[in-house]
Amino acid sequence: MYDVSDRAFLASSVDYGCVSHCSEDKSLLRRALLQRRDDFVASGAALAAGSALTGFVARLLLEYPAGRIVAAYVPMRGEPDPIAGVAAAGRALALPVVCGRDQPLVFRRWQPGDPLEEGIWGTRHPPSSCPSVVPDLVLVPAVGFTGSGARLGYGGGFYDRTLPALHAPGSRAPAFAVAWECQRVDVLPTESHDIPLDGWVTEAGFCRLTTSGTTRQL
Repeated sequence: MYDVSDRAFLASSVDYGCVSHCSEDKSLLRRALLQRRDDFVASGAALAAGSALTGFVARLLLEYPAGRIVAAYVPMRGEPDPIAGVAAAGRALALPVVCGRDQPLVFRRWQPGDPLEEGIWGTRHPPSSCPSVVPDLVLVPAVGFTGSGARLGYGGGFYDRTLPALHAPGSRAPAFAVAWECQRVDVLPTESHDIPLDGWVTEAGFCRLTTSGTTRQL
């Protein structure tokens, strides 16, 4: 649906010679990828793609033991919706709460049909009456991603502040980007605080990255 030359054109608009020091490169790429996502959704293609993505989210989760709590998110601004896939896999669901600028996320148990509250910056989250939990696996929204697990978000750094605590030895919660296939790029600028992910899910399939650097992709 989206060829490599399309991704290469997007990458060529960014000067990767200074990506470790130049936040403007991330901003440029973020704007381009958000426009690409808007165009994809406006085309109507996201309707069929959403059904395929739901199936791949479920298949990914079924590769992990039952009984785990999966953190997803309430989609906004054209993001794909992972919640149906979590439900299809029969996994317990938690959703993030944005507590404030420069704060890590917290997660609260939730199930489809329960109420949601309006949060800051256009987010929605479970009310405070829902119990806080520590997820065993995290589905992360992404503005862009690479096949090697790099992720570009909105720039707030919420998941970069949150994931390290979930990656403690002995209790590491794998994290997967959820995005449309059109958001994949060949390379992304990275900084020291960026947390690499364990794989990704799109309407075209899913990938689990291993510690040896090899991948399992469907």
